[in-house]
Amino acid sequence: PLLRLASELHLAIISFLPALKDAKEEHDLALLQLRRTNHYFRNLISPPTHNDLLSLELALFEYSVYACKFCLCLRPTTKFASTMLKGKKGVNGKTRDRRFCADCGFDTTVVGQSQRYCPSTRAGVNGVDWVWCKHCKLVKKGEEAKSVC
Repeated sequence: PLLRLASELHLAIISFLPALKDAKEEHDLALLQLRRTNHYFRNLISPPTHNDLLSLELALFEYSVYACKFCLCLRPTTKFASTMLKGKKGVNGKTRDRRFCADCGFDTTVVGQSQRYCPSTRAGVNGVDWVWCKHCKLVKKGEEAKSVC
């Protein structure tokens, strides 16, 4: 059992795993997979940086996952506004490092922080309209989005 080994041995084993920034294929994700196994390894292994995630999205291109700059997660295309996946913010775009998921963009608890959506923003997320009503300050989705205050 791996967990019975000393921490020093765990660190030695981890040092042999490929770095996330160098990931080219799915089997290069061992470090991330080990980090996800339990709390011990989650605390032992540093979380991936935004640049690591940008590298991973290229390595995992066939899975259609994209990096969010705010929650620092790889998320499926269904979690992003369609404008975040095209042009300069697309997979090979020059400003893909500025891409964020809809949940982070429409997070009403961080109003006023730069480079997020603001009240009165409208976006299409996975074919569903999302609107941030500037009057009631709520994010409305789907049919609700058509009846803005």
